[in-house]
Amino acid sequence: MSEIAENIANNQTNVPAKGFVLADFAVEIWRLPRMLEKLIAKIDLDEQKRYESQFGWFYKKAIEFLQSEGITIASLEGIPFDVGMPVSPINIGDFNKDDELVIEQVLEPVIMQNGKIIKTGSVILKKVEQ
Repeated sequence: MSEIAENIANNQTNVPAKGFVLADFAVEIWRLPRMLEKLIAKIDLDEQKRYESQFGWFYKKAIEFLQSEGITIASLEGIPFDVGMPVSPINIGDFNKDDELVIEQVLEPVIMQNGKIIKTGSVILKKVEQ
């Protein structure tokens, strides 16, 4: 079942279909620098600078477009975890209910449109070291 169909089935129809498409686009834009960084590291230094510059321009334009549509990307890495957060921690079963947890890694960011959550995130947690 597609994400749009799941949201409709779960009565989350207050977000227009365009919002779901923009949310998916925002997640991919968020992922792109991580992927590109790995690729650019494999080419010579002169080419690295050129591709980094070209990508920087594209990334800036993509973020400007998302902002013009009211889209915000919230990457919550490094902040304390609370069960009320709009994220799915994939390793929550590894901890006790009294453990103090922090978000170690964001697998998918939270996407908001005009202050409303339109896509929840996925995270990996770790126990706070004392």
